[in-house]
Amino acid sequence: MTGPPNAPRRIIPCGVLGPPESPAPPQGRFRTRTIPLRGPFGNDTPGSDGYPIPPVELWRGYGQTPAEYLRLAQRHVDSMLATLEPHAQGLDPSPRVLDFGCAAGPMLRILRATRPGWELWGCDIDPIAVDWCRRNLCAALSVFTNTTAPHLPLPDAMLDLVYAGSVFTHIEHLADAWLLELARVLRPGALLYVTIHDRAFIRSTIAHAPDWRLTTNIIAHFSEQAAEGDWSCRSLGTGPNANIFYDRECFLRMASAGFEPLGATERAYGDQTALLLRRRI
Repeated sequence: MTGPPNAPRRIIPCGVLGPPESPAPPQGRFRTRTIPLRGPFGNDTPGSDGYPIPPVELWRGYGQTPAEYLRLAQRHVDSMLATLEPHAQGLDPSPRVLDFGCAAGPMLRILRATRPGWELWGCDIDPIAVDWCRRNLCAALSVFTNTTAPHLPLPDAMLDLVYAGSVFTHIEHLADAWLLELARVLRPGALLYVTIHDRAFIRSTIAHAPDWRLTTNIIAHFSEQAAEGDWSCRSLGTGPNANIFYDRECFLRMASAGFEPLGATERAYGDQTALLLRRRI
């Protein structure tokens, strides 16, 4: 963190990338990751919505072809909107919405086309994905990079809806602090849509995708009865690639300081369970 501790927060507008040139880091001190901004299914390939398709390295499991990438994004948006509908009466007609863990914006681009009145924001810990969004979807939304520390550069009570698809499934530490941070940036009565790996997810993957790598890891580390037993939280792996599993009631208790539960939808995001929560007033 730079600047005095009481300095006002500043939101970087979409497209402001900082100085055009920065000195190269000393050799051997940093690992770098290069993803082409053009290439297979890169900038030169527009999707059916007119926006470019990102490089496959930024798809994060969203299908194997550009058509499937967009189809899965549409399916996840449709599922979320169906979950929101019974509780949307309190939602502002032009809500301010954050995709927490937006990647290269698959759901954001669908919402831009289907909900043109929504003010869309996105954030992610992957600066390359965020930079791709800035370069290619900037006219449609505002994006910024966050860190693994539970803080967002947004004012209190700014947002009407936050959704987090397959994000808390990978937060190994400080998930409770992140829930409090999301409560801070949501106005009282606003909504949080979050998907998790729960017992229903484990049962579903073992039944419907027994050969999937995550399923085989679950069985290898936890057994075929992994969904049963007395446990509240389990993890496979460490770091951002960890897979975190919750007993559903445990997750809801963890969120209860800032949110009240409205409902749960199994197999809403692939095999993940979606939880709809309301920011406490």
